Amino acid sequence: MPSNSRSESASLAEHRGLFIRWPPSPRVLASGRRCISTGRRACEQVVLTLIENGMAQGYLRRTASAKITANSLLGAVNWTYRWYNPQGALRPRELGEQIADLLLVGVLTDKPVR
Repeated sequence: MPSNSRSESASLAEHRGLFIRWPPSPRVLASGRRCISTGRRACEQVVLTLIENGMAQGYLRRTASAKITANSLLGAVNWTYRWYNPQGALRPRELGEQIADLLLVGVLTDKPVR
C-alpha cells in the first residue's frame, strides 16, 4: 500500500468538516452550485485518468470499467464524512489506512510498482 494514499485518506478524515454536502442544499446559490459542480467534475476526471492509465499499464485490474471503478472509489471515500465518528474507536489515520487498504486491494494487480 503506498503510504501517500494512506496519508491522503487520513487527511480527508481529519478535515471532515470541510467537506461540501452533495447534492447541495437548496440554499446554495446557483453560481456556487456551478462552481462546486465544475470542481467535482475536474476531480472526477483526474481520478478517472489515473485509473485508465493504471489499467493500461497493468497496475490496476480491469474487473470493472475505469468509470465504474472511479465512481466506486470516489463514492466510498466521499461518503465517509456521513458515517465517521471522530469520537469512535478509530483515529483518522487508522480510518484512512483501513479504507485505503480495502479499496486498493480490490483494484491493484500483482505488478510491482517502480
